[in-house]
Formats: sequence, C-alpha cells, structure tokens
Amino acid sequence: MSAFRLKSLSLRNFLTYEYESLDFVREGMIVFIGGNGTGKTSLFNALRFVLGSNQKDQRYKSWSEFINNRGNARSGWVEAVFEGDGESVKLRREVRRGEAPRFYVDGRRVSADEFKEIVRVKLGVDPDNPLVFVPQGRVDAVKEMEPVKLREFVEELVGLADERKTIDEKEGEFREALREADVLKEDVRMIQERVALLAPEVERWRRRKQLEEKLRRLEEEAVWSRIEEGKARLNELARAESEAAARMEEAYAAFREAAERVERMETERRVAKSRMDEIDKEVGKLREEEAELSAKIKEILRRREKSLEEVDKGKRELEKVERDIEDLRVKIRELENRKAVLEEERMRLTERREKLVEELNNISVEKEKFRGWETEWVAAKADFERAKEKAEASNKNRRMAEDELERVRRKISECARRVAELAEKLEGYDEETLRKRREELRKEKEELIAKRKDTEVKLRGWEEEALMLNKKVSSLEARVPEQVRRLEEEVKKRGMNVEGPLLKLVEVPDEYAEAVEAVLGKELLAFVAFNESDFYVLNELRKKYDAWCTIYLSKGLKTSTLRKIDGDGVVGWLEEVLKFPDEVGGVLRDITRRTLLVKEYRNALALSGKYKRLRFVTLRGDVVEERRGVLRSPYRKPRGLLAVKRLMEELEEAQKNRDLLERELKALDERLSEVRREEGKVEGAIMVLPHWKSLLSEKIRLEDEEKKLREEAEKAREEAEKAREELEKARAKLVEVESRKPKDYVELEEEERRVKDELVKLNQSMKKVEAEYGRAVKEREKALLRLKELEVFGESLSRSIEALMEIVTMGDKEASDATREIKGLEIKAKELLDEKRRLEELIEELLQTLGKEREKMREMGERLGDRRSEVERIRSEVRIVREEVEGLEREAERRGLRKPIKVRPLSEVKGEMAFLEEELAGLADVDEKVTREMEELEERRKHVAKKLGELEEELRGILEELERRKKDYIVKLVGVVEGVEKSVNELLAMVNMKCKLNVRGDYSDAGVEVKLSVKGGPMINVTSVSGGERCFFAIALIAALQKESRVPLVFLDEPSTHLDSENSDRTGRILKEVARERQVLVLVPDKYLEFAKHADQCYGTATKGVGGASIVIPVRIAG
Repeated sequence: MSAFRLKSLSLRNFLTYEYESLDFVREGMIVFIGGNGTGKTSLFNALRFVLGSNQKDQRYKSWSEFINNRGNARSGWVEAVFEGDGESVKLRREVRRGEAPRFYVDGRRVSADEFKEIVRVKLGVDPDNPLVFVPQGRVDAVKEMEPVKLREFVEELVGLADERKTIDEKEGEFREALREADVLKEDVRMIQERVALLAPEVERWRRRKQLEEKLRRLEEEAVWSRIEEGKARLNELARAESEAAARMEEAYAAFREAAERVERMETERRVAKSRMDEIDKEVGKLREEEAELSAKIKEILRRREKSLEEVDKGKRELEKVERDIEDLRVKIRELENRKAVLEEERMRLTERREKLVEELNNISVEKEKFRGWETEWVAAKADFERAKEKAEASNKNRRMAEDELERVRRKISECARRVAELAEKLEGYDEETLRKRREELRKEKEELIAKRKDTEVKLRGWEEEALMLNKKVSSLEARVPEQVRRLEEEVKKRGMNVEGPLLKLVEVPDEYAEAVEAVLGKELLAFVAFNESDFYVLNELRKKYDAWCTIYLSKGLKTSTLRKIDGDGVVGWLEEVLKFPDEVGGVLRDITRRTLLVKEYRNALALSGKYKRLRFVTLRGDVVEERRGVLRSPYRKPRGLLAVKRLMEELEEAQKNRDLLERELKALDERLSEVRREEGKVEGAIMVLPHWKSLLSEKIRLEDEEKKLREEAEKAREEAEKAREELEKARAKLVEVESRKPKDYVELEEEERRVKDELVKLNQSMKKVEAEYGRAVKEREKALLRLKELEVFGESLSRSIEALMEIVTMGDKEASDATREIKGLEIKAKELLDEKRRLEELIEELLQTLGKEREKMREMGERLGDRRSEVERIRSEVRIVREEVEGLEREAERRGLRKPIKVRPLSEVKGEMAFLEEELAGLADVDEKVTREMEELEERRKHVAKKLGELEEELRGILEELERRKKDYIVKLVGVVEGVEKSVNELLAMVNMKCKLNVRGDYSDAGVEVKLSVKGGPMINVTSVSGGERCFFAIALIAALQKESRVPLVFLDEPSTHLDSENSDRTGRILKEVARERQVLVLVPDKYLEFAKHADQCYGTATKGVGGASIVIPVRIAG
C-alpha cells in the first residue's frame, strides 16, 4: 500500500457545491450515500479533477461549467491533502471563468506538468488509470464483455497490450516479406518467358551481320564510281559557268544606269515632299492662331453679354431698393403714431392702479381690529406650510434614494450579465495564449497572401497562354509571329514580287501536318523573292522589323525524278503530299529533298540502315537522319504553325493548369477568409480582456455603492415618516384656528381679494402695454437702420452699373481688333496653300516618270536576276559536285579504300546493292539489342534467384520468431489469467461463488472464457447466470485487477446500481476486502443502506432545499 493516503477534501463553488470540507480520519473504505442529484458524482469529478485529470463528463463542455452558478461565482477550486511518510502534500486546482485551470502544491503555483509529475511519482496515483476512477456503467460494460473483449480488457490493465502490438507489427513485416517473395517469383517466370521469345531473334541477327559485311564492300566500290562520275560532271559545268558570267556582266551595267536615274528622281521628290510638310506645319500654326483669335472674340462677346445681363439685373435691383425705401418711410410714420397711443394708455392704467392701492390700504385698517386672531392663524398657516415643505422634501429625498438604489441595482445586473457574456467568449483562453494565437494567424495570413499573389501571377500567365493558343487554333494568321506579319504587310504595301510566308502557300492534309512541321520548322515562315533587287530589299526589311525568318531567291521551277521506295510503313516522299504554287516549287523541293514519310518510328530506324543519305520523318513528327556516318534523331519542338493537334493538346494542358490554379486560388481565398475571421475573433477576444477586467472592477465598486445607498434609502424613509407625522399635527392645528374665524373678517377678506385680483389684472395690462410700447420703439429703430442701409446699397448699385458699361465698350474695341487679325491670317494661309498645290503637281509629275523608270529597272533587274541565278546555280552545282568528289576522295583515303583496276559504272554497283538491301530489309527489325538483352536477362535471372533464396531464408527466421513470441505471449496471458482467477475467487468466496477463467483459441482469436459456480453448483457459462451474479463477477474482477496493479487509491461511482439490497450487502463485503491494502471511496444510492454498514467512514449527501447547493453530512449506520 502506498505511503500516502487521502486525508481531506475541500470544495469551493465547484459543480453542485458552494463550500464543503471533508476530513477522512479513518483508513479503509469511505462510503458516500445519497439520492439522485444530491452531488455524489460531483465528489467523484472533484477528486479526479484535483489529481490533475483532464477527463470530463459529456455534459460539461468547458472548465467554466465546473463552477457553481449560484451566487454568480467567478471561480471554483478543489483542495486535497495527502499524508504519509511523516509529511503531507496539499494539492489545489482552481478554475476561473475564461481562463485555463491553475495548479498549486503546498500553496505554491506550479505548471501542469510539474503537478502531474508530483501526483504520479510522489503520491503514486494515476488519475487516468481506469482502475483508479471507476465511473458509472463500467461494471455493466465488464459483465457484458465477449471473451475477446475481456481478453483485451485484461491485456490493457496488466501491461500485455504493448507486447501484443509488437507481435502484430512483426507479423505485418512477415506478410510484407511474403508479398516481396511472390513478386520475385513472378519476375523469374517473366524472365524465362522472355528468353524463349528472344532465341529466334538472335539467329536472325547473325544472318543480318553477314549481309551487312557484303553490302559494306559494295559501298566501298560505289565510292570510286561516284568519284569518276563527279569529275566528268565538273568539266561540263566549268564551260557553262564562263558563258553565263559574261551575260550577267552586260545585264548588271544596264541595271546600274537605271538605278542612278531613279535615285536622282527620288531625291527631287523627297525635297518637294519636305517643303510640303513645312507648308502644312505653317498652315497648321496659322489655323491655330486663327482659332485662338476666334475663341478670344467669342469670350469677349460672352463677357459683353454677361455684363449687359448684370446691368439689367442691377437696374431691376435699384428699382426694388427705391420701392423698399418708400415702404419703410410709411412704416416709420405708422410706428410713431402707435407709440403716442400707447403712452396715453399707460397713463390711464397708472391712475387706476393708484385708486386700487388706496382701497387696499383702507381694508388693511379695518382688518387691524382682528389682529390677534389673524396672528394666530398666520402662525398656524406658516407652521403647516413649513411642515408640508419638509414632508415634500423628505418624500423627494426618499424617492431619489430609492431611484438611485434601483439604478445601481440595474447597473449591477447589467454588469454581471456582460461579465458572463465576455467570459463565455474568453472560454479556455488567457491573454498570453490569445496573443500567441494572433501572431500565428498573422504569419499564416501573410504566407497565404504571398502565396495568393504568386498563384495570381501564375494564373495570369496561363490565361494569357491559353488565350494565345486559342487564337492560334482558331486562326492561321494568329500563328504567325507579329514581326513576320509586319514584314508581310510591308511587302504587300510596296508591291514587291515576293511570296510568303510559306505557311500560307502550302496546303497540307491534317494527318501529315506534324510531319511537315517537324521537317520544315521555322522554314514555314520563310519568304521567296523572284529577283535580286527584291531579294536585297527584303533582306533590309527583315532587319528593320526584326523578323528573323529565312528568305530565298527563286531560280524557277526545279523538277526532279523521285525513285520509288517500297518497304514496311512507307507513305511516300514528303514533297508528294504537299500542294504548293509552281513558282515556289523549287524552294520547297530544296527544303524537303531526300525526305521520306513513314508511319512509325521503328519503320524509320529499319529503313535508315538500308537507305543511306535519306532523311525519314514519321506521322508523329519524329525525324531520323544520317550525317557523316552517324545516325541521329534530333528533337524538333513543335512551333504550332501547322500541327493544330499539338496546339490543342497544349491548349488543353494550359486550360487544365488554369483551372487547377483557379481552384487553388479559391481554396486560398477560403482559407484566407477563415484565417481573417479567426484573427478577428481572437483580436476581439484580446480587446475584450481589458474590458472584462474593468467590468469586473466596476461590478465590485457598484456592489459597495449599493450597500451605501441601501443605508441612505432606509434613513430617508425614516425621515419621511417623521415629517409626515409633523405635517398631520400642523394640519390639525390650522383647521382648529380656521374654525374660529370672525364673520366680518370674512367679508373684509373677500373685498381685499377682489381688489387684489383687480390689481393683478391691472398690473398685467400695464406689462402688456409696456411690452408693446418697447416693441414699437425697437421696430422704429430697426426701420430707420434698414432705411439707411438701402440708401447706401442704392448708391453702390448705381456705381456698379456705370463700371459694367465701361467694360462693354472696351470689349467691343478688342473684338474689332481680333477680327482684323483673322483676315490677315487667312490671306497668308491662302498663299501657302497655293504654293503647296504647285508642289503636289510637281511630285505627281515626278512619280509618273519614276514609275516608268522603275518598271524599266524592274525588267532589267529580272534579267540581271535570271543571269545571276543561272551563274549561282552553276556555281552552286559546281561547289556541290566538287565537295562531293573531294569528300568521297577523303572518305576513300580515310577508310583506306584501294581503287579497283576497273571501275564499274555506279548503276551496276547499285543494282547489286539493291538486291542485298532487299534481303536485308526483311531483317531490318532485328538489331544488336537482342543479344545484349539476352545477356542482361541471364544476369538478372541469377540476381533475382539469389535474392529470392535470401528472402526465403529470412522468412523462415521471421516465422520461427513469430511462433516463439506467440507461444510466450499465450503462456504469459494464461499466467496472468490464472493469477486474476485466484484473486477473483478469493473475493467471490465471500459471497459463496466461484469462477473459472480459461484462455480459449490461438493467438489471433484468443479470448478469456468465464464460467461461474453459484452456491456450490456446477460451473456454467457466465451468460447463463443472472445479471446480479454477473455483476458480482465484474466487481470482483475489477477489484482483483486493482489488487494486481497495486493502485493506492480507488474511487467507484455506484458499482451496485442494478443489485438488490442483499446483493448490495455482498458487494460491500467484497470492496471491504479490497480496502485492506488501499484507500477505497464508494458512491452508492440511498436505497442501499446495507452497503454502508461495511464502511470505515460514512457520509450522506443532500441538497439545501429544492434545487439548492449540495452538502455532505457525516452519518453513522447501525449494524
């Protein structure tokens, strides 16, 4: 048993308790007995809470709900004292609204981790261990467990669950290794199948090598045949070149003279054009000056019109002022007459008031006879008035005090309500946590904003890419680069004899578009000139517009005879699938020469070995060609000029990327909105914290103020009651004095009252007359002041009208001057336009002459171009033939080829080669790869077989280890179950029961089978006995496991809920036995009083009234 035990437990404003303190003076079993809703489970939660557990019932969503709401408590706490080893440990855990729970050890605040360390290590208690705190329903769950679930329950509590998890992980490794072995076996089978398939291919490869050797010797002989034919061709071309060069020189001299004449005319035209531009500028300036003068005249006329309108307006105002002056003079005369009448009325009222005062004095003399009674009545009346005033003042003070008290109470209620609302918003947070969370949200927001900007940039890029591709797909014009389009427009504008780009001249079937684009590439943007002068100009324009496309000078229609090539997958020569104008045929044939169109890449590879010096292109745009004895397949990135299919794929990819980025942007916006909302919520909570604290202080201050106001209100009520009593006494005395009033005195009073009333009315009339007299005097003074103002304003208006008339006269003079200037500008503009007309006629004449000269020059240029083309063609052919002959000679020297005694014609050699190539073409699909693949397969088979052997050996080891571990686990499980069975039987013997626990099944489906014997009867399955007997077994099993695990403290919540009183008594005896070695606390309903007889210390739980706070009362159970 642990050295420490629970000594006391105290609660303050926790769950259903306002305050409770319990001292556990005895060791052993402590029982709390009470009805439903009296606070038993609150004690269970309180002890678990103070020991540091964070488990809560489902009905409590937050720590703030643990605080008792009666009395608007702001915090609650639980304190437990443990004693042992000559020392004590005081644990305290406190929860406050809107804050995380606080931890204290011996009065010192500590962190949660330190607190839990002290509880687990020093006190030896784990509050989260299911054997320490056994809640309601745990016993029912255990008694209904199937064998497998019961085995898992025992495993977890005795520490075998981790060992079983290790075995399961090892078994997973074994299954993974088995899968790997199956893969290796499948690999061996596939290798063997592939070796059987490759055997015929290897034999065909040997025959192909023999044919290639024969073909190589014939190719060496063909080299010398081509050298001899090339030298003969060179001699023929040398003679033709000298004749063509002489004709070209004559044409060039004539072309140069024509060019000089055109240049002189162009100079004259540029000078005239320059002068015309100067005239246009001068005329433009004159037009601007004329427009400025016209605008000035309009502005002068507008100001004149406005000034005349202001003159008319001023005259109308002047007439109105004169009428107002006359009206004021009449009004002043009327006010003076009214003043005289009011002075007469004031004198009449003064005389009448003097008479009434005299009458009032006479009545006073008469009343002197009754002075004694009057004095007494006046004193009583004064006492009554004073008492009345005092009573009214006291009542007023009382009402004010009560109103102020009610106001303060309303403010307290409102303040408490707002404090509670704000506390709910701050649930579970303190200021430090909120600020930390705000920083995290700000960082995340900044990252999201930066990521959103990047995504927007990428999205814009893909949208532009999709838009551009969409234009290219829908329009051929859009596929041509802007610089090339501008060059094309300039060519059309100049009327040059140029065609292009080739993209718009060539018709290509859709199925061949990718192949044609792969071969032609950027040549699809090329231009073709048909004479040398246009070729020269086109080159300069290309530099000007930065249009880096190829330009060709056409040499006329170039035809060639294409030999027929048959073979697997051959479509035909590339130039045969194209449709193009005849004038560009030579250029296109030069670009596509020796290019064969085939279906698939393997066809191109097979044919490249048979036909040297040819280029092959597949329908998908793959190119295969041989250069200097090296076979290569260059990568040609599609430009999207013809192959719309590629463009569509790129467009689809661009749209897919755009949609993906749009979804990503939408997700970022949603997350950014969530972060901003949470940030606003956290920011609001941070802002609420100071307000919540100030509200709490304000509530405390108001409660103090309420106490003072309550005392003041009570004092005001006492004073009001005392003043009321004094008022009643004064009223009684006044009534008694008035009952003795003399009759003559009454008549004098009535006469005096009548005179006073008349005097009051007279005074009111005099006040009215005085007031009316004062108003008349003020109105007269105001009228005189207004009269003077109007006279001054009239003089000012007259002067303004005269000044405006002077402005009108000056404006008329300025308009006349501007009109004269406009006429002068019109004369000068007319002279300049006449000169421009003469220059236009001169330019027109020059243009006509220049056109004729240019036409002559174009004809000369065409002749020169033809001559030059002929020379260039011959020279080009000479260069090609010479390079070919020299190359062949170098090749023969490099390869060490000996010249035959007799050089056969090339056609004879090629005929023999064609026969060999035909046989070799049948073996074109076999290459050296098959032999290498065969060797690699053999090596791979050996490697896989070795690896498979190693893996099978490893599998045997893992399987043996698994079997050993499973056996060890079953042995341990059986040992644990036997130990538990012994402990359970020791407890069940107290209620005349016995159990038998057997481990059934193998490792994978092992379960703990339970059999029970009741009152000496036979052993039967636990499912065949009554619910109460199964409940006994479950309680005994939990108790046995508690003994095995040696927990120092146990707290059970209503373990005997479904038992009758007799069985409840038996349960008490079982738990009494458990309490011999540990401290046991049990909660039982009040109907199980028999259970409490076994308690070492017993308490009862109850409530204060209906729905009041819970209380705990020490009780003693007889028995």
